[in-house]
Amino acid sequence: MAVYAPPISLRQLVRLHHRDCLPMRRVLAEAHRGSLPGVEPVAGGSGFAVTDRNVALAAIRKRAA
Repeated sequence: MAVYAPPISLRQLVRLHHRDCLPMRRVLAEAHRGSLPGVEPVAGGSGFAVTDRNVALAAIRKRAA
């Protein structure tokens, strides 16, 4: 019997890595524009699901100045 976990939400991913990530407001703005790889809108229309954690995390990490 296999047990499948639901996909992690974008908010959960940012909270788990908040020290390394861009601010939540900026991450959500990029997700709404559709320019955030590894993330797709949830079917119900409220929020975003992470489809590829490594790609999404690389995209939302703070860029070195």
